[in-house]
Amino acid sequence: MTDNRGIDVNLFYLSVQNATDLVIVQAALECSLGAATCSTVSNQVISSSFANGISPASGLSAVLLNNEPSRFRVYFQAAKGLIWTMVGDDPSEHGWSPHQIAGPAADGSSIAASLGDKDGAIMVAFVFNDNGMLRAVEYTDSIGGGGGQDVYGRAGSGFVKTSRFAACFGATTDTYHIYYVGRTTGDIVGYFRTGAKADWTPNQDKAWGTADGGIASVAWDNQVRMLYMSGGKLAMSAQDNTTWSKMDYL
Repeated sequence: MTDNRGIDVNLFYLSVQNATDLVIVQAALECSLGAATCSTVSNQVISSSFANGISPASGLSAVLLNNEPSRFRVYFQAAKGLIWTMVGDDPSEHGWSPHQIAGPAADGSSIAASLGDKDGAIMVAFVFNDNGMLRAVEYTDSIGGGGGQDVYGRAGSGFVKTSRFAACFGATTDTYHIYYVGRTTGDIVGYFRTGAKADWTPNQDKAWGTADGGIASVAWDNQVRMLYMSGGKLAMSAQDNTTWSKMDYL
């Protein structure tokens, strides 16, 4: 969230509590305009109500609902492989509650989540354990995400179960995007789906660089931005309408 004072940032990460218990922690930061560092507002465990155990190899992904500062969904992998979300609607007052979404996911799968259209849909992507394919589940913030849809019928360049990926949604074009990093090649591979009933289509652009590790993406209107580490530096690829510009270092 941003205003004329600066930006509020919420970070979610895994931590060990009481020497053995794996928990999800929310760190709330306040970053004032022009300040060299951010200040910590709070640092608290949000998964105390989840009793099934969190996978030590779990990925994490979070979305902020409708740009409201106190409505979060945090996605993670449980010890038995299923994908769950911690639901926080004004959590300082009402706490956090766990809900099962989909799965089972491959152990150590990356997780990417993105808000969808104005009907409140959320898309969650992960590697499906049954066939090792990238899988997308779309749901409307209710318990259970349904069976989901394999993103594509075969693995693309350098894809392995632990490939890191990102997801975003362009409202103007009604298009979901998923991007993953080939762990054996560093190539970035994309998939997109326009419309709720369409199939996923693979795409790759020469303007994209190669990535050293993780990747993040954001979309608005007809714009997409991908951020990733390339050659040890933070890089960005930008799409304007349907045209990608050459990768830039930030």
